[in-house]
Amino acid sequence: MCLTLPRDLSIIGFGNLNFAQYSEPTLTTIEQPRFKIGRQAMLLLLTKIEGHAIDKNAKLLECHLIILIIRDSVCPPKN
Repeated sequence: MCLTLPRDLSIIGFGNLNFAQYSEPTLTTIEQPRFKIGRQAMLLLLTKIEGHAIDKNAKLLECHLIILIIRDSVCPPKN
């Protein structure tokens, strides 16, 4: 059995890497806030270096499925 994208199966990637737009079919992807993730990681590192405890269960960043770059790897569901 051979599946065809997106007719039989839709695929969504995560991270919006540059190569997603060059794949065949082009990959639909969710973009992540890289700058915010890096900034939060740096702030946590500085907190740790200063000798403060870090709550391992702390929610660091809000996650929203807003930035979706729709390309050719998805289609509407069949009825």
